[in-house]
Amino acid sequence: MQRNFAHSGLRDDLSDGQELKHHLQQVADRAKQLAREIHPDDEVMALTAVAAGLLHDLGKYQRAWQAYLRASVEKRPTKSVPHAIFGAANAYHMLDNLALAWTIAAHHSGLSDSNQTYNRLEAKHDELTAEVEGLLQKAKEDDLFLPTEVARPFDVDADCAAICQRYEFWTRILFSILVDADRLDTELHATKRERHLVRLDPETLLDRVKATRLRWAAKNAESLLTQLRNRVFEQCLAAAENRQGFFALTVPTGG
Repeated sequence: MQRNFAHSGLRDDLSDGQELKHHLQQVADRAKQLAREIHPDDEVMALTAVAAGLLHDLGKYQRAWQAYLRASVEKRPTKSVPHAIFGAANAYHMLDNLALAWTIAAHHSGLSDSNQTYNRLEAKHDELTAEVEGLLQKAKEDDLFLPTEVARPFDVDADCAAICQRYEFWTRILFSILVDADRLDTELHATKRERHLVRLDPETLLDRVKATRLRWAAKNAESLLTQLRNRVFEQCLAAAENRQGFFALTVPTGG
């Protein structure tokens, strides 16, 4: 059976390439670990992160994508082949999970408006569904156990702004988890070294921000722009003392 690859190596015969099944499983494992670190009590987040890891590169099982990778390694002229849309289609059409579909579709390009993702998936519903069925079969033949259902984090009421905002934030966290897990596994394959992760210390970082702000403010203390920037900064610090929740900051570029 032909081996399917997620990434090339240094050789031009893919003998040191990263097999796709290994990449998908390793990203799923990393994503689960990250989800548990971020929110230990959110089991749905952990399970959805696993599903995101397993499905994010489902489209790389395409024959056309594998041919593209081989041509790239052999330095032959070729055009890139889209792959993210297929995992997203599986999440949306078969698993009925918009957050998962939104995340997978965006894992290379960045999060787009949810309506844009919805329109892309709906416009090619029949074509994508048929293609995904074949890709799922290839993954099965590769001994991958892909999810057949993924619970939603909570019910969404489109008429409730607070619920919609919560769902968006939850999806952004899932997106960050998938991107980090994917990049870390890809980096490990390329460098053969595990990245040393440095945990963020919010207090230390805030002290650095404050120190930088004071240096900048001292350069032109009488400037109206400096005064406005200082006022915005102080308002942000004051808002941080409020109850935990969602905050919006709207200032002009450079503010």
